[in-house]
Amino acid sequence: MMCRRIREWASRPRISPLAVKVFVVAIATLTVAVPLGLIAMPYIDFFNDMAVQPKVKPQMLWVHDRGHEVPGDRYPVAGTVAQGTFDYPFPTPPELREPVHETPEARAARIVRLDEFQAESAAALQAGGPDIAPPYRRVAPTMQTMKQGEKQFQSTCIVCHGEFGVGNGRVASRGFPPPQDLLSKRVRAFPDERIFQVITTGRNAMPSYATHIPPAERWAVIHYVRALEEAFPP
Repeated sequence: MMCRRIREWASRPRISPLAVKVFVVAIATLTVAVPLGLIAMPYIDFFNDMAVQPKVKPQMLWVHDRGHEVPGDRYPVAGTVAQGTFDYPFPTPPELREPVHETPEARAARIVRLDEFQAESAAALQAGGPDIAPPYRRVAPTMQTMKQGEKQFQSTCIVCHGEFGVGNGRVASRGFPPPQDLLSKRVRAFPDERIFQVITTGRNAMPSYATHIPPAERWAVIHYVRALEEAFPP
């Protein structure tokens, strides 16, 4: 009986219009969905704990799980100095670091105090002479230091400040706040020690590069920046 019905359906198949529509829509959906799924699959993160974890911005305070605030870039334990290194004498005080929550008025006032502190630190560094640890003493501008400064600038500073230091690096082009224009009148008026202070301790969104650039090469970068300023007068 069943075989006879199958033979009859095969000789005169009856397919409803709804079934045809469902079949066409299913084929079209698969035609679009399968390629899109294959393209998106490598970018789907099923375990995104690292993407959603709390992050500490440069120059800000981090609320520790015990309730107190600590600097995001941790300093060595008080009284300890790594072998062959010297503590920088002008670290940024905790009260001048960016807190987790800050009103625009408090931020403006803190920035003023931070600028004053960095100006005072630059003056002390300039006048320190023999009292400043040897690694932090100013390095004379020579052809060798200029080449070192150019190399370090092109590998470390260019991503934010751009090829010629005007603040148009790739970081700014991707929507991040533009960094300081190193050819501006403001930076031209800075003593070299002020720029050294910023490179060493950071400022706002710019992190400290003390662990990335050795002190002597920080001076070399500064000499290269001064050469850029001479090459592109205001």
